[in-house]
Amino acid sequence: MNGELRIQLLGELSITLDSIEIHDFRSMKTKLLFCYLCLSKQRHTRKALAGLFWSELSEENASVNLRMAIANLKTHFSTYLIINRQTISFNEALPHSVDVVQFQTLVGQVSGSNKQIDLFTEALKYYKGEFLSGIYLEDAPLFEEWMLNRRERLAGQVAQILTWLSDFYSNRGNHVNAIKSLGQLLEIEPWNEEAHRLLMINYYRSGKRSAALAHYDKCKKLLDSRLDVEPSEKTKLLRDRIKLATDPPNNLLSIENFVGRKVEIETVSEILVGERMVSLVGIGGIGKTRLAIEVARNQRYYFLDGIWLIDFSKLEDASSLLPFVSNSLELKNPAVNMQSLVKHLKDKQTLLLLDNCEHIIKSVAHLVDHLLINCPEIKIMTTSREPLKNVAEVCWHAPPLRLPQHEPKQDEFANYDALNLFLSLHRKNHPEFTLNATNANTIFGVCSQLDGLPLAIELAVSQAKGISLLELEKRLG
Repeated sequence: MNGELRIQLLGELSITLDSIEIHDFRSMKTKLLFCYLCLSKQRHTRKALAGLFWSELSEENASVNLRMAIANLKTHFSTYLIINRQTISFNEALPHSVDVVQFQTLVGQVSGSNKQIDLFTEALKYYKGEFLSGIYLEDAPLFEEWMLNRRERLAGQVAQILTWLSDFYSNRGNHVNAIKSLGQLLEIEPWNEEAHRLLMINYYRSGKRSAALAHYDKCKKLLDSRLDVEPSEKTKLLRDRIKLATDPPNNLLSIENFVGRKVEIETVSEILVGERMVSLVGIGGIGKTRLAIEVARNQRYYFLDGIWLIDFSKLEDASSLLPFVSNSLELKNPAVNMQSLVKHLKDKQTLLLLDNCEHIIKSVAHLVDHLLINCPEIKIMTTSREPLKNVAEVCWHAPPLRLPQHEPKQDEFANYDALNLFLSLHRKNHPEFTLNATNANTIFGVCSQLDGLPLAIELAVSQAKGISLLELEKRLG
């Protein structure tokens, strides 16, 4: 009867049969011979195998050693070996699993799949360490060359996966998984300074400034001990900027009456992290400005040099655009032309929130083009009733607040932002207000007539101070 054979080649070498680990191999070469046969998936001549493992011996003595190794393997794995006078191979027809094969099968499925994250994450579960970790056969140089090449290729594959995952998570604000992936990457490539910098950035962006600075010290010691070099100027500059950025500056307004929008905040934040420009587009009163400010506030640790709100609703025309922008940025020496503004922002990690662009949209679009081309570290978020139509623009259409399709139950109110906003504002005017089935349906009717527009809901609540909810619903109808 054939047992279940499992071979672990990634990390500590282990061969188990029926869940029992096999230890009584004649030598490490015998054990590695079996692994080689299993992994190579082809028929080998006896002469080739003898030369691969015993090249330092005469052909006769190498052949003798091979025969003794095969005899030892047959005590446990006779059915797994196909042997004749000339060749030896592994019996692929019998049930077995090899971690390297499982790893590479999952990685091979990634191309053209929309499940890259799941496949990569599952593949990494098999990588418990480098290929045949800690094993070297100096007296078998041909085998050792094959082993080291395989080890290097697999480590390179894993490094590429971890780089992709860390970029994916980092670009979506998932700092926990980004930090985890970068830690694993640096175990494989401890000299990878770009990964060290990205890890520092993710620590900082997750609010762990001290951890970011501590990692710089760790990086410095590692580079000194491994390569006898100092961190690059780019890494030192990042360290200095994190030191200074205890609380990145911003001029964001404090927002009252902001309710919900969790899904929208996450969606826009994800776009902003991965792109250089995003425009929130929608009709007046739909809540673009407040949503943009909340997104920016949640992203404050992404921008070491701060976040600046520039509200163009206070600007009558574009003739004084640059001085207006300079004043909004609180510049000590206001920019008198585009070149001086670019000079100020050129090396800044800054988010510019350009609000209410629609009445000077062409001039703002021209400004944005210049800044994105000449200031590689900045990002721009705009709000407007129409797109700016820049090349880099990702246009996101702001929806109204969420409403149910039918009259909601009381315990369903928490699921709908429009109802929550109305209820929150109404209770400020009427602290004693208690939600019940009747007034819940009235609030639903009011918010539905207002199409879930935040500004319209605020105005309606202010009108309801002296009248009942039913009267308000009738007036709107």
